[in-house]
Amino acid sequence: MACVWKSGYQPGVQFYTSNFLETKGKENKTYVKHSAFCLEIQIHPNAPKISDFPSVRLEPKMTYKDLTEYQFNLISLRLKLA
Repeated sequence: MACVWKSGYQPGVQFYTSNFLETKGKENKTYVKHSAFCLEIQIHPNAPKISDFPSVRLEPKMTYKDLTEYQFNLISLRLKLA
């Protein structure tokens, strides 16, 4: 079992899976279904349309900076079967 911890400035995480992946990658290695995943931090996708949400508008000459840190830990579980 894996535990993921995220630290960053954005409130949401988009989780992409490789459900439909079937392609060649580096060194002609084959990447197959369920062989990868991607975590992408972001503001809530519908934020521009919801007035109660913070503004996501970036005006000209404004600078956008973000930092995301991920920590992955493996957790060992012991199950006792009756």
